[in-house]
Amino acid sequence: MKRAILVLLKVMLVFVLITGVLLGFSMLERGALAEHVARYFGWNWLLYDRPAEPVPGRPAMSSERDGWLQIDPNSGRAGVNQPGKNVEIYGEVIGDVQARNVRLITDASVSGMVTASETVEIMESRVQGKIKAKRVKLQENEMFSHTGQPSVRVDGGIEAEQVSIGRGSVVYGPVGGEQSQVDVAGHVRGEVKGSQILIRQSAVIEGDVYVNGSSVILEAGADVKGRLIGKPGVPLQIINTKATTSDEGMMNHEAMMGPHPVHHGEPHVVREFDLNGGWGWAWIPLLLGVIALSFLVYTFLRKAMDESRRNMTEIPWRALWTGFLTVILSIPVMFLLSVSIIGIPFALAVLIALVMAGWTGLSALALEIGQRIFKQLKLDGQAEWKSLVLGVLVVAHLVWVPVVGWVLSAGLLLLAIGSTVIDWMPRIKGYWSKWRKKGKPEEEEGK
Repeated sequence: MKRAILVLLKVMLVFVLITGVLLGFSMLERGALAEHVARYFGWNWLLYDRPAEPVPGRPAMSSERDGWLQIDPNSGRAGVNQPGKNVEIYGEVIGDVQARNVRLITDASVSGMVTASETVEIMESRVQGKIKAKRVKLQENEMFSHTGQPSVRVDGGIEAEQVSIGRGSVVYGPVGGEQSQVDVAGHVRGEVKGSQILIRQSAVIEGDVYVNGSSVILEAGADVKGRLIGKPGVPLQIINTKATTSDEGMMNHEAMMGPHPVHHGEPHVVREFDLNGGWGWAWIPLLLGVIALSFLVYTFLRKAMDESRRNMTEIPWRALWTGFLTVILSIPVMFLLSVSIIGIPFALAVLIALVMAGWTGLSALALEIGQRIFKQLKLDGQAEWKSLVLGVLVVAHLVWVPVVGWVLSAGLLLLAIGSTVIDWMPRIKGYWSKWRKKGKPEEEEGK
């Protein structure tokens, strides 16, 4: 068993190194892996691109028209500092922007903080920094339903008295404030705060929603992957309504609804959505299903379980390597077989065999782990079904341990598959030999 543990530790070290390299590259490129890890651990500093250094030299303004200072769409400009003027950006600004009103027109970008004493309006553009103003409006993209690509992106969050996030916009960071009016129809990856909050049908909020008022409007179809939290000791009214157009503001919405349905009671958190899309509650029946399948394997494939258990304890390195090769080779084989209609049943057969091997091995591994745990606790002599349940619970919950648990789970799965495949190999070779011997006489008769 010590040898098996050492082998697993070596494999874990290799997986950790590979994971570290992949995560490092993902962080450099602001990839999806880095984003997922950052959200899981709350490392918000990984989510936002750092503003680039200002370009010295040329002035930021190129022309003035109708009371708006305009920045042309040519090469990057230094930051803008015009607190009493209106600024319209068509090109790229590398640095902070400060003005009375700010507009970002199609394909404009600002790498820095945007501050306005009045309004910030963004149309098909990007801000790599925080936005702070009295009013902020991210324009809706009418083509979003066809392209699926966000037209407005803000990396850094929004702080304003009135915030409107149109469909097709995405915001990375916190939105609103204690007394803000917030209208969300786009995608927010961060918490939302406000005294009046409207969450539209197309909205997706990956974070908690803090309501500093008496109610929140939630249209049918809105996706909130967090908690709806009201003021302590004050019942929060959750108004579920039908979808409306983005032109209908907060006041029109409330006038249309009439009296608000009230959720009585004192809980501070009135509704909680699982941050992983509901897996918190789904984990319980899923775990019961895993235990049930393990008992089926224990009942009907006990001999195969015993052989798999012997292989993983006596020849763990070989079993781990066999499992790795089996998985690596099975993927292209299934892909090639699934190309044609005739090969699809064979591809399914390979997949089923792979699942059976994994489940048989994992059941044997769970039984071994459960018995060893009971032995360490000086509870020898426990029924095998108790050891099996304990082992399943331990192995299944490894996936909740970040990075280390994932790597260990992957190693244990490869070990389980390999230990079962080693047991199957003599029979597979025997069937192959019989098939070849059966085919040779027919070939000789044909000659």
